[in-house]
Amino acid sequence: MEVRENGSVVEVWLRRCERDDPDVQRRLRAIYAQCAGQRLVAVFFSGQEELAGHTSGLLCNHFRRGAQGLP
Repeated sequence: MEVRENGSVVEVWLRRCERDDPDVQRRLRAIYAQCAGQRLVAVFFSGQEELAGHTSGLLCNHFRRGAQGLP
C-alpha cells in the first residue's frame, strides 16, 4: 500500500495482492475515518491488464486524434 497526500486529496495505491488483505482493509478504514469530512480519499487498485501496452495505445490514439484536429 502506498499513500500519497496531495492537499485535500489522499491517494491510496494498492497492488493486486493487497486487495483482499484484512490488514490493508483495516488500514483503509483508519484512513477513511481520519479523513472523514475533511479530505477526499481516492483508492486506486492495480488492474489485471498489462499497463505499458495499453497506455502506449491510448497515447498513440490521442496523438493521432490531435493531429487530425479531433477532440
